[in-house]
Amino acid sequence: MTQPLIHETAIIDTSARIAADVEIGPYTVIGANVELGAGTKLESHVVIKGPTSIGRNNHIFQFSSIGEACQDMKYNGEPTRLEIGDHNVIREGCTLHRGTVQDAGVTLIGNHNLLMANVHVAHDCVLGDYVIVANNVALAGHVKVGDYAILGGFTAVHQFCHIGPHCMTGAGSVVLKDIPAFVMANGNSVSPHGMNTEGLKRRGFSEASIKILRQAYKIVYRQGLSLDTAIDHLQELSVEGDELSVLIASLKIRAAVSFASRLSMSDNTIVIVAGEASGDILGAGLMRALLKQRPDLKFEGIGGPQMIALGFTSLVPMERLSVMGLVEVLGRLPELLLLRRRLIKRYTQTQTHPMAMVGIDAPDFNLVLETQLKLNNIPTVHYVSPSVWAWREDRVFTVAKACHRVLALLPFEVPYYERHQIPATFVGHPLADVIPGPLTLQQARHQLQLKDQPVLALLPGSRAMEVQKLAPDFLAAAAILQSQMPHLQLVLAAANVQRHQQLLTLLQSYPQLKIALVLEQSHRVLAAADAALVASGTATLEALLFEKPMVVCYRLSPISYALFKRKLKVPFVSLPNLLAGHKVVEELLQHQVQPQRIANHLQTLLVDQAAAQKQRSQFQDIHQLLACGADVGAAKAVIEVINQCNKEFGSGCKP
Repeated sequence: MTQPLIHETAIIDTSARIAADVEIGPYTVIGANVELGAGTKLESHVVIKGPTSIGRNNHIFQFSSIGEACQDMKYNGEPTRLEIGDHNVIREGCTLHRGTVQDAGVTLIGNHNLLMANVHVAHDCVLGDYVIVANNVALAGHVKVGDYAILGGFTAVHQFCHIGPHCMTGAGSVVLKDIPAFVMANGNSVSPHGMNTEGLKRRGFSEASIKILRQAYKIVYRQGLSLDTAIDHLQELSVEGDELSVLIASLKIRAAVSFASRLSMSDNTIVIVAGEASGDILGAGLMRALLKQRPDLKFEGIGGPQMIALGFTSLVPMERLSVMGLVEVLGRLPELLLLRRRLIKRYTQTQTHPMAMVGIDAPDFNLVLETQLKLNNIPTVHYVSPSVWAWREDRVFTVAKACHRVLALLPFEVPYYERHQIPATFVGHPLADVIPGPLTLQQARHQLQLKDQPVLALLPGSRAMEVQKLAPDFLAAAAILQSQMPHLQLVLAAANVQRHQQLLTLLQSYPQLKIALVLEQSHRVLAAADAALVASGTATLEALLFEKPMVVCYRLSPISYALFKRKLKVPFVSLPNLLAGHKVVEELLQHQVQPQRIANHLQTLLVDQAAAQKQRSQFQDIHQLLACGADVGAAKAVIEVINQCNKEFGSGCKP
């Protein structure tokens, strides 16, 4: 077999996987966990660090740095990735960084791309195919670039921007907002300058296709329409081919992330702001119940996939609010403050105000936002009571200023608010109305391709930081149990695509572990389980409702935990124990989160049927208490608040 063409001065880690015909030039350095595909050529002085995967027939020129750790201040050494496809040319001095766990954990470069000299591609960027990136272009984190886009020299692209397929930017452009497909843009900051007609001709677009795209451009940019209205007009055009659908899709992305003033808001809009997966569930249930009473309602704000599936317009990805801990928030504070200011401006400084705002959980973000909207005569509801009865009790005064009504999921919360003369309604928890549902243990195991043998479910959280702090100990504990109980089946539940990628990367460090990683199937995983290892949060309630014996863990940074503990007013942190009023499940916090200790408690639940049944019987009592039609009750309360405000103050609502 032909030996790799490697210069004698090159330094290559023994773990690197290099195809036989790869050429590696002088003084090039290849680090650990790097994979180089067939036909790839590296010139001199290239540095590649892993985990990085580079496909076939790529050509990387001298002094490029590939797969280096990112420059995000939140990056803490997690094993994230860079993946490069086939037939790419990366010229002199380019820098391509790996992803972060705050996103999908991977930076992606497609196929047949040309990155000219001194291009910088930051963490979590995604480049499609046949993209041309000219000299000295800088892409900030989380940027998405569509197929066949051309970025002119010295273009700078702000983080989270989307650049659509077949776009073109002029030299020196500063991109601070999304550019829809097929559009030429230029300037600081960029503005549209027509369709990329010449580029489309060169790529074989027909005259008819180019004509319809020009017509579409006029509808979007020349008729003074709101973006939503323009999209509606485009959807009414009856044309053949995919070009118009590609344009509409990119415009919808822009509508979802842009705060442009021309994005109109109707007077039948209810704003909902949810900060994590559990809030997405609550928001979707509330939307369904409201739409049954008022089908004409529209919803926007910040939400997740379940809300979006019902027609919700999320102005930014929900992931941007998913941050835990007092210290951890500091790294994201400027971004969060800017986002909140922009939301306040959108909902208070426009001619049309929303009907109401519902903040779901995320109290540190939502209560300030609710306060400002309430001061501007907008009805406000806070859904999920802040744990003022548990810690930071002084927040109750902030709640009083912020909202017209609190919707409480737990029955003991309402009397607390009544003592402070704050209107509150107990609505129960919507999960208690739908769990366990018709899915049996046997059906769940069959769907997950599990045997009729003991199953342990692992749910390490929906936030990136939770998974980072808990998942390694969860997996280590699972390995201990599996060594003691060879027939034990392990199922690891990823809450979303980002956590799936994060966990997939982490599992590379546990090659001996026999474990199934599943995406967005936590209910099926719990239904199939005999016991569960769960991060403290909504997942503990889900495990309770499925009547699964559990061990609960949580870990914050030492400083965050010290501040949290000082202000804690209750002896427990997990929902099962709080709802029962006494210890039902084992809670392991901070330094107590140790693999052997976790394994010992779980083994008791898996082997000792009396201990498991003791938890299950108490779970049944709590379930009955919480199942009282939460979605309908929450919708009824929101409409009551709107009607009361309108009745007392006319079309507006005063605090």
